[in-house]
Amino acid sequence: KSTTSYLSKIFDGMQDVLMSARQYGAIANLAKEQPRVARELLDNLINTGESFVAGYIAIIYENLSDIKIEDLHSEILTLLSHNEESVVQGAVIALGNLKYDIKNDKEIIERTLDVFDRLLADDSEPINQAIAYSLGELCYLSDKVKARLLDLSRKNNPQICFQISKFLF
Repeated sequence: KSTTSYLSKIFDGMQDVLMSARQYGAIANLAKEQPRVARELLDNLINTGESFVAGYIAIIYENLSDIKIEDLHSEILTLLSHNEESVVQGAVIALGNLKYDIKNDKEIIERTLDVFDRLLADDSEPINQAIAYSLGELCYLSDKVKARLLDLSRKNNPQICFQISKFLF
C-alpha cells in the first residue's frame, strides 16, 4: 500500500511536466526484473482504482514478458468490465501497447478492435482518449486501424485530437 501511495505522489508531482513519462521507467524495469513483485503492485493498483493508476497498469502489463500474449490479452480483457474508469483506461492502453505479431495474432487483434468499438459506443471521454492513444499505437497493424482512428478524430474533442496528433508528428 505504501508503494501505491508513493506512486500517487509521483504521478501528482509529474503532472504538466514534459518528462512525465519517465515516472513509468522504474515500474517497467520492475515488471521485467521482478514480475512477481510487479504482479502484487498491479493487484494493489487495480484494487485502489484511483485516478492515477491507468498508466501504471498499462506499463506493468506491457513489460510482463514471461506470459504468452494470448494469456495476457485475456487477462487484460477481464479488466474492461471493472467498475473504476481508471482501471478500464489502463486496460485499454495496455491493449494498445501489447507487442502483436501481424501474422500470428490476427484473432487477438480483431478482438481488441471489437472491444474498442464496443467501448466507443459507451461514449466515455476518458475511455475514448485511451482508445485514441491505443489506436495510434496500433496503426502499424492495418489501414482498418487507421480508419478507426480517423473516425474517432471526427468527434472533434480536443483531448482526443491531441492524442491523435501525437501519432501524426
